[in-house]
Amino acid sequence: MRTLAAVLMSVLLAGCAVADDAPATAPSGDGAVVSPSPSGETVGEVRAPVFLGEVEISDTSPESLAELRVPPPERLVVDSLGIDMAVTDVGLEEDGAMEIPTSAATAGWYRYGPTPGGDRGNAVLAAHVDDAVIGLGPFSRLLDVDEGARIVVANAVGDETAYEVRQVEKTDKREVDMGLVFDRAGPAQLVLVTCGGRFDWDTGHYEDNVVVYATPVEESVR
Repeated sequence: MRTLAAVLMSVLLAGCAVADDAPATAPSGDGAVVSPSPSGETVGEVRAPVFLGEVEISDTSPESLAELRVPPPERLVVDSLGIDMAVTDVGLEEDGAMEIPTSAATAGWYRYGPTPGGDRGNAVLAAHVDDAVIGLGPFSRLLDVDEGARIVVANAVGDETAYEVRQVEKTDKREVDMGLVFDRAGPAQLVLVTCGGRFDWDTGHYEDNVVVYATPVEESVR
């Protein structure tokens, strides 16, 4: 069995860049929409969520990874927020950042971690809060989700797994616990991540991350 002692992923969780052709609005900390700065700059494509600190991958053997995986997710539905979006699998950028689909309309599942529908660990899905083409994306609504809300993830063979929201956090990016977000050893959870809070026009980044934790419900939708 091959063992990888640790994979170090060192940079901050989700910054947000500024682009000339970007949408003219951005989400505020309370989910509202705020106008661009007086200078006329606009919010551009959101930087991919990446990791602050060390995330250990203790075993990458095919046998161990197979235990964490079921067929990959392809669709995410949160009826209470009007979210119905495609999901694709993503890995890591060269700088250690988690890859994120270019369009805010698509969520990226971190394929080096557990899969939605698995028996243990956190299945992590992340998406841009906005992009230059569609403006605000579906994940811009995550902060408004209620505890107890239902989330359904459909996989590549048509099976669906239902989750129930247990916790919603809006946290300064410097204080997000990456060990908690990317935990592989604990009970099965679905974790949704995006940018949030105030957009800092000086740095070109949102100040916070919005993280939603959901646990499987007993029945699965087939």
